[in-house]
Amino acid sequence: MLVGSGPRVLGRVALAFSAVCALVGGALLIGGNLAGFIEQAERILHLPAIGYQALPYPDAFGIFVDSAGRIGGYPPVDPATELWSNATALWSVLPPLLIWLALGLGLRAPRAGGRATRNAALLCTAVVAAVLFRAALGRSDLYHLWFYGAVPVVLIGMLLLERVWAVANTELRGVLIVTSLGAIAGLLSLGSESQVRFPDSEEVRLAEVAKIGGDPLEARTLDSARTGSLEVLPRLAVQIEVTLHRAAELPEDEGIYFFPSEAAYYFLTDRPVPLRYLWAYDAATPAMQQLAIDDLEASRPRWLFRSTDTFSIDHIPQNHLMPRIDSYLKENYRLVEVLAGATLHERVER
Repeated sequence: MLVGSGPRVLGRVALAFSAVCALVGGALLIGGNLAGFIEQAERILHLPAIGYQALPYPDAFGIFVDSAGRIGGYPPVDPATELWSNATALWSVLPPLLIWLALGLGLRAPRAGGRATRNAALLCTAVVAAVLFRAALGRSDLYHLWFYGAVPVVLIGMLLLERVWAVANTELRGVLIVTSLGAIAGLLSLGSESQVRFPDSEEVRLAEVAKIGGDPLEARTLDSARTGSLEVLPRLAVQIEVTLHRAAELPEDEGIYFFPSEAAYYFLTDRPVPLRYLWAYDAATPAMQQLAIDDLEASRPRWLFRSTDTFSIDHIPQNHLMPRIDSYLKENYRLVEVLAGATLHERVER
């Protein structure tokens, strides 16, 4: 969009960019977080490059074959036939195609006469969509393909439809209306949202294991001092209530570490995060795990809430996914109490 804009426009853009960098960088610098922010930004680029959390992209048409002679990426919905669900096939193909189309059209004269054209809106939307969809290129299951692809498809589709509508005659506009309604109905009929939602049957099973009474699928109202009323399912409500109550009994000057990925508890309990990784799974490499351990050695939180009802990435056990952190916690904390959905541990001073 800046091509041919002239030095005045380029100067304004550079000035605005510098102002934003100064504002954000200044706040980080004052808080002593600028170096950590830069380091974390570098690692965000580094982790995908080494395949962290990566799943092979779905090959819905069976074009490519891996080294084991299999088509596609992770196991399809039906391993016997190696067929993908219709939702996975569509959301793996449609978003990237529309994004590439929008990028190509958007780059055609985004400015004319010193002003942005309608191509500029299409180009901006496509660039943002491409950046967001990058997450689905690493985590290429249906959830991420749909989550990062649905909005770009709708926005880009509307912008493209608006272009065709502007030059269409009355008869063609009627066809566009029918086609658009059919496309919307087709997308909704795939049931993508229901496929990625946590299954009710699994929630019922987990509630039975946890011995939660009542209807496990009927939300309860939970009152939190920091959020007000929350509506959550009974199993989660019991876990939150027990954890918050137990954390409130611990002295405020004694640190707490919620492991591995229950970051919301830091906000709910108004406790500081004792290490640089809000989500322990982000300490993906041995070097990063050592940094996490160094942080824990420096902050030395006395208490550890270790979740026993949490998800594991790709069903990989924590002692395999984060072996150094897992070993460190086992060596330096002793079990104190078993709670609903978690265990409480106390630091062993040596």
